Amino acid sequence: VRPRHRRKRPHNESSGGSLVNELPKIVVIDDTPEVLDLLEILLSDEGFEVIRCQEAADAVVTVADTAPVLVIADLRMAGVERW
Repeated sequence: VRPRHRRKRPHNESSGGSLVNELPKIVVIDDTPEVLDLLEILLSDEGFEVIRCQEAADAVVTVADTAPVLVIADLRMAGVERW
């Protein structure tokens, strides 16, 4: 496994925030740990903060609380009838 490093991107001042070293957030929802590991490595290397969810119920709360720029979801998770 490669060491993980994260590049900081400045927050856009025109959006009302000050210049803060905050990474854009992506929520990844999948019940397969290997998929979560792979996506976290790939996306964090590109400068994103990756928030992992293995349970659909947790994912709904996480997405609402973090306001990510993107959500990547496994649509065929065990125990989930619909999103």
